[in-house]
Amino acid sequence: MCRTVLVLILLLVPYSVVHAGDGSSLIISCKSAVKLLSGDTGNERDHRGLNYCAGLVNGVMATMVINGNSPSDEARKFGICHPTDKGQFLSIDPSIRVVLKYLEEHPEKLHEADAVLAITALKGAFPCP
Repeated sequence: MCRTVLVLILLLVPYSVVHAGDGSSLIISCKSAVKLLSGDTGNERDHRGLNYCAGLVNGVMATMVINGNSPSDEARKFGICHPTDKGQFLSIDPSIRVVLKYLEEHPEKLHEADAVLAITALKGAFPCP
């Protein structure tokens, strides 16, 4: 009985471990996102890619915009700002394209965490004054 329980636990462990995405999965997903945002109907995999890329970029971007508009100098270091209208959110389409461009220009970093890469790309493209 104990052996059966152990085998079941070992079989379930891979499904319960949280796996953070990396740049390799993000670049594939963001390519699918750009494809769909450009008007292509795509396939089911492209739509899943759009959901992953847009969700990650939007979440990172929202947090960074809040930081960029913070009264705290420390928080603003981790923020991004709208290039023309302080306090406004950036739209998702150009933000995805910024992240994808960064990933394509830095293939040596694709092993890094997806959120870290998105932060780096957005911070470089939309710095706060």
